[in-house]
Amino acid sequence: MATTQATYLPLVEQDFPSEHAALAQAFQTRASWAWTREAREYEPPNAPSGEQRGFRWTYTSTLPTRTPSSLTIILSVDNYFALHVNGALVHATDPENELWDAFAFTVPVAAGSDKTVVAVRGINAEDTQVATQNPAGFTAAIKVSYQGTTDTETFVTGPDMKWVGESLLPLGWEAPEFNDSNWPNVVVFPSQLASSIWLPERRRGPSKLFVGSSITGGANSSTSAPPSTSTTAILTSITPAIATTQSPTLTQSRSTTTVIVAPSDTIFNNSGGVSLAPAPGMTGILLGFILLFTLWPRSIRHIY
Repeated sequence: MATTQATYLPLVEQDFPSEHAALAQAFQTRASWAWTREAREYEPPNAPSGEQRGFRWTYTSTLPTRTPSSLTIILSVDNYFALHVNGALVHATDPENELWDAFAFTVPVAAGSDKTVVAVRGINAEDTQVATQNPAGFTAAIKVSYQGTTDTETFVTGPDMKWVGESLLPLGWEAPEFNDSNWPNVVVFPSQLASSIWLPERRRGPSKLFVGSSITGGANSSTSAPPSTSTTAILTSITPAIATTQSPTLTQSRSTTTVIVAPSDTIFNNSGGVSLAPAPGMTGILLGFILLFTLWPRSIRHIY
């Protein structure tokens, strides 16, 4: 059995509700822009074109009587992104996303969870300008709602919100159990610098809210795995055997390698279905005839 990817999809779209107006205000006025620390040739907030970075924020409830029930996330990424909450996909990467638009999502958190992880995969799009002068960044505001109460807590990207980021993303990096203790903190850009790049007057707050009701797939759901195959196959006909093997998965995408197993004792283009190789019992007889015809002239000359 093979597990499927955990996901909140599909989401229900609705107009952005007034109950989250304070969160939208915090996003517009208080949230900072941030990114990973890049190589020396990239002056902040510039980053390599066409590359991705992974970001994680972990919220741990320290009060036993206050357990998160849902998260509402407002997010903008230069240029586009994928979003996960506790390993479940909320938003898939879409190059058509506009960096000036803010996206808003609300998803539930499993009952009894004291640790919640938000993971963002940000992609900096290709730029035709100077390679080292392509800004990249993300900004977010997150509201945590709690079970059994109307109390909420709001967090915004900045010095007081610990996001970590990396350029190398191993399989499962978005999962809550992934160990990110060695990931460095993100670089938070000064507001004056960020405002000169991501002009406040051009930024648009969220007009829609995308709501996920439950998680599907993952460890609680599975699909039938394809039949297992090996790199060798037993020849049952003249046709060469073909075995398919999965190449090692270095990223979330997989490739398939086809191996043709060619039998050494078969001639392929034999439509009659009969092997053209000599039978083992005929080998001695054939060699005898060859020896006879080779020595016959010599024996005749010896007699006369």
